[in-house]
Amino acid sequence: MAQKPHAHRLLALLFSLLGLALACQPPVRSTEAPTRWEATHPAMGTLFRIVVHGDRAEPLQAATAAAFARIDALDALLSDYRADSEVRQLAAAPPDTWQPISHELAAVLATGLRLAQLSEGAFDPTLGRLTQLWRRAKRQGELPTPDRLAEARAASGYRHLELDLDRPALRMRTAGMALDLGGIAKGYAIDEAMRVLQEAGIESALVDGGGDLRVSAPPPGQDAWQIAVEDGRGDRATVALVHAAIASSGDRYQFVEIAGRRYAHIIDPATGLGMTESCAATVTAPTCMEADALASAACVLGADRLAVLHAWPGATIELHAAPARSSRPNILFILADDLGWADLGCQGSTSYRTPALDRLAENGIRFTDAYAAAANCAPTRATLMTGQSVPVHGMYTVGSGARGKKADRSMVPPPNVTEIPGEVVTLAESLQAAGYRTGHFGKWHLGGYGTPEGPRAQGFEVNIGGYHVGHPPTYFWPYQRSNQDGEVKQQLPGLEEGQPGEYLSDRLTDEAIRFLEADDDRPWFLYFPHYAVHTPIQAPRPAVDAVTKRGLSGRQVNASYTAMVENLDRNCGRLVQWLERHRQLENTIVIFSSDNGGYGGYLDAGVDQKDITHNHPLKGGKGMMSEGGIRVPLLIHWPQRIAAGQVSATPVHTLDFYPTLLAITGAAAPPQALEGRDLSPLWAQRGEAVEGPRPHFEDRALYFHMPGYLEARRGSWRATPAGAIRRGKWKLIEPFDGKAVELYDLHADPGETTNLAAAETEVRDALLAELQEWRTARQAPMPTPVD
Repeated sequence: MAQKPHAHRLLALLFSLLGLALACQPPVRSTEAPTRWEATHPAMGTLFRIVVHGDRAEPLQAATAAAFARIDALDALLSDYRADSEVRQLAAAPPDTWQPISHELAAVLATGLRLAQLSEGAFDPTLGRLTQLWRRAKRQGELPTPDRLAEARAASGYRHLELDLDRPALRMRTAGMALDLGGIAKGYAIDEAMRVLQEAGIESALVDGGGDLRVSAPPPGQDAWQIAVEDGRGDRATVALVHAAIASSGDRYQFVEIAGRRYAHIIDPATGLGMTESCAATVTAPTCMEADALASAACVLGADRLAVLHAWPGATIELHAAPARSSRPNILFILADDLGWADLGCQGSTSYRTPALDRLAENGIRFTDAYAAAANCAPTRATLMTGQSVPVHGMYTVGSGARGKKADRSMVPPPNVTEIPGEVVTLAESLQAAGYRTGHFGKWHLGGYGTPEGPRAQGFEVNIGGYHVGHPPTYFWPYQRSNQDGEVKQQLPGLEEGQPGEYLSDRLTDEAIRFLEADDDRPWFLYFPHYAVHTPIQAPRPAVDAVTKRGLSGRQVNASYTAMVENLDRNCGRLVQWLERHRQLENTIVIFSSDNGGYGGYLDAGVDQKDITHNHPLKGGKGMMSEGGIRVPLLIHWPQRIAAGQVSATPVHTLDFYPTLLAITGAAAPPQALEGRDLSPLWAQRGEAVEGPRPHFEDRALYFHMPGYLEARRGSWRATPAGAIRRGKWKLIEPFDGKAVELYDLHADPGETTNLAAAETEVRDALLAELQEWRTARQAPMPTPVD
């Protein structure tokens, strides 16, 4: 079969559904009959969305919850990622023996084998061993050996699989055979979710799973559901659907380039290798299981052999030409680590000298109310790479949420995700699919334990310095940590060779410039997540001595930290100067931000923790739900498009980077729902007047979720389980442990000194209800009280 991970679809099916709320908003409850309910749920490596219409909200919510539960049950049966799934258990069964199977698996295989016969093997549900080889190829960047490929091919083939629907049972006549239902199971789950909704009496519904979807009767007052479909060339057309399904397949998102050749993650059963011809297909059919599988088969068959599928009843199949490559802007994304909102000169610091970044702000746009997705490192990085909120990707902290002493915790945090699933299409993968050369330099912190391949498995062609650890063992070469026996336990990848005294931020910048100097005509995406200014607080001695000599005063007085900030600024300036010298700055969008607030402001906020910097006038620092923990600097510079000298007070979020970069590059949307907004309407274009009103996202709220703990010193906490929402000037913090809700007017009180929850009860209750609805719609993991 044309194998593909569940979430990877070339053709993003984009909603143009009447009244459909933006993904970053909570479910919409209409105050007028009929009622509309929308909710999302992560499963099968993607995000499922259900939209239903009816007379009352309560039955709609109950039916939606039941449909999501059905999807979860099918995931437990059909996933080849889960060791306890039925599919994985069957792979361990002895060959040539009848094995009892569930009715669900029997239904999927019945359709899969029927299509395998019709497509002459272009679709084949028995390619599990080959799929495993291709997952390994993606991680390691090398083709399977001929022997391993031959072994996997020998264990595959739908003709060696027998199915008895009466029992039901199956028999694999070949040793080592493994099923892979990645090209059909999600479609079946969508169909089953629709069945649950219909049995609950819901007539008008839409079920979407990562871009493949099925609809029943249209919304009230409409003739059909209007679905915008993007083809392989990037063009969009609207399809009207009623009681039908639509799915897509292609190689735009999932492929691997090895030895200069591009291989799709759609396996051609005839060769056992990924396809090398670009393809894209869209299929409408009576059921989503049929559409899902037919789209896969169509890509393998290609235009010359597609006619064999025309015998499938009720299906319409369209193949698209390969997407055209076009000139697009380069992207330099610099993400500082633990840099505070007030740590730049353009943000008000009088201690830290940051002329290079200040010039970027002067010649572009500076956002005063930009927010990280979370108050600590990994969750923000996961949101940047996935375009998903914290409850959806599940990475809400670093490591475990059960931090600090157990006796001091009143709640049990939920499990924390520590890696980006391979099925999610990252920002790097989307840009790579659009023809971008991709490079990662610095801190990854998103999985890849025990291997330097984390970024390379998620769309980056080059990785220097990135692995699972969140801080360097030292900022000086050889960038490693050894145990007492001299055994190296920690080493930044790609930086093994170096010179004594070499400083990490300088070296990473050298490597980034080498990436820019490569002889390659493709536009590039250079992601530069600095380790600086995270601990350990280390800087070159001459720089520290210079800071000490000039003296520091006020709240920002750490000389080593000051030297780190100023070195970071100097290296940002080096990159900009290289772009200027090589005449690339004009059409390069430079984005500079931080992953969370600065490490300071604790003592003034009543937290027993040493301050390294200070985020004044904001309250608190890294790890805290207060403004000093989540508000960050954001500068965007693009001379070709952005007028200089702009300052925006619009609240924006890490979620917004993914859709913004897709919009300005023309790259296709990924299968997973993106929860942010395109920021480009917020800035004045080059040649426009900077003065005057700009779009302000008046209808938008920002949400935050932290169901775990972050310890401070002596039983004090930087974070206890809580959520937060900002809408307009108002910010509400909801502790999950029963403590009092906090409400602040950030326009009048950016330091969060006066809790207005008791005085502004109407605002408090509305924001609290909205925040709770947002969590419910995303199945947000929550802590539970200690027994």
